[in-house]
Amino acid sequence: MIPSVQIADLTTALMTATAILAALLAREKMGRGQYIDLSFLDVVISLTVLPAASYFAEGKLPRPGRWWLNGGYPCYNVYETKDGKYITIGCVEERFWANLCRALGVVDFVKYQYAGDDKLKEMFEAIRSIFKSRSLDEWLRVLSKEDVPCGPVYELDKVFEDPQTLYRKMIVEVECPAVGKVKQLGTPLKFSETPCEIRSPPPRLGEHTEQILRWLGYGEGEILDMREKGVI
Repeated sequence: MIPSVQIADLTTALMTATAILAALLAREKMGRGQYIDLSFLDVVISLTVLPAASYFAEGKLPRPGRWWLNGGYPCYNVYETKDGKYITIGCVEERFWANLCRALGVVDFVKYQYAGDDKLKEMFEAIRSIFKSRSLDEWLRVLSKEDVPCGPVYELDKVFEDPQTLYRKMIVEVECPAVGKVKQLGTPLKFSETPCEIRSPPPRLGEHTEQILRWLGYGEGEILDMREKGVI
């Protein structure tokens, strides 16, 4: 499916912040600045770490639904549960796969984690059927006790209701003069000595225009002239 997140935009922004910090550190040591060059294309290509390594090593293209990280194996997949919801399973390591097989009552599958097509079909059919025998909440309780990496597939509303999301303060309320309190995302950056905080609500269109113009060096007369001419 087409992702609903701007992967290239957001990841390039994060890479840019990392590059700026590295350049600032280099300036402290070398005494000179430098030009930073990043592109969306380069950053997105850099995210294909494992598929690229596999292709470089074997010369084979990772086909959709056939490779180990895109649904090709039962140990790393998504399964529908009895109540029509979905659970994610991330048992790449052998010990986690063994834990899953024991929890599902299919111990014979332990030695076939990365087996060929015939065995894969048998395992997929059996495991999909087993997951449909219990609800999502039941499976989460069972598998968590057995040390199986798993998690629920949430709709967005459930993400924002999750206890861990709330505990981590990823949903915050900000007072907005025009409409009162508004919800927005919190920051994933948690500092022990300098905690982050949101100091102001999102600005209204043009709210800081004059402030920015003054900062750029424009005088009151120039700003008034621009306003009278409809420039701002």
